[in-house]
Amino acid sequence: MLRDRASRTLAGGVATRCKVHVDAAAHSTWFQEIGLITATDLLSLLTYHKKCADAVYALRFDLSWITSHYGSLQACSWMAYIGNCGCPRSTTPKYKLSILTTSLQWWEDFMEETFRALQDKPCKETVQATADKTVQTVKARNCQNCSFKITEGMRDFLELFTRKIDESISQIEVELNF
Repeated sequence: MLRDRASRTLAGGVATRCKVHVDAAAHSTWFQEIGLITATDLLSLLTYHKKCADAVYALRFDLSWITSHYGSLQACSWMAYIGNCGCPRSTTPKYKLSILTTSLQWWEDFMEETFRALQDKPCKETVQATADKTVQTVKARNCQNCSFKITEGMRDFLELFTRKIDESISQIEVELNF
């Protein structure tokens, strides 16, 4: 309990730049154990985190993992404008899945926000959070096409996306000297 409280106090203090909280956590009896972790170990962990984030970020430059998973444009039609959609279309698509389709703005926004968030926290929870927000936004538009397809489509896409994140991160190793 004390260990959990001390780590939360430290995390909150660092996040808010509150010296009082950082000092309180540092003076906790649990944090005396932090001396067992060297600066080199901490640097290795930060380097590992950065490498994981970079590996995940690289997924945005080649979307073939999406199109090859779905196999056809019809199977991933919920991600793109295909004719009977009232959602805004992107004027500057970065995440266009085919030359035959036009990206929907909500798709572009979702992918951009997700990849930006993955730089800080490259994990499933990050993708889940941005997906939940996107589903709510799209459903609120009441588009006759997207509103009905987004929940199921996003659920399947989340499985694919998190699997790709796991595959990317599994290639990275923590370099600690034991």
